[in-house]
Amino acid sequence: MSSSKKEAHSAPPSAASAAAKPDASEADFLLFGSRPSHLFDDMRITLDTLLTEEVASLPLLPRTLTPSQRQQQQSGSGNGEKPLTGEQKLIAELRKAYKKKLDLAEAYCSRNIFTIQFYNKTKRRKIMERVL
Repeated sequence: MSSSKKEAHSAPPSAASAAAKPDASEADFLLFGSRPSHLFDDMRITLDTLLTEEVASLPLLPRTLTPSQRQQQQSGSGNGEKPLTGEQKLIAELRKAYKKKLDLAEAYCSRNIFTIQFYNKTKRRKIMERVL
């Protein structure tokens, strides 16, 4: 046997097949790309805009600083933070709650909806052949 034939036989078969057949996570990326993350990024932007608009339309929300807050600001409380108005506090609390829920939804979708990992190899291959 020549040396080139020995090298061809000694090459691991998994390396050649890995290039031809993507594993489940690579197949997910090939099928869905980065659409799930873009989807949730767009949802975050839209949600932030809606929160700001809707909270601004609420009546009886303190939109200016109270005299005690002004006094704290003038005395320079040392931490460098500006006192928040009632509107800003409410928006911050709502953002925190909605951001947490969107993060959970994004994780759930990436594991259960935008994936083909749960199918066996034959089914995944057929899906990939149909789509690509």
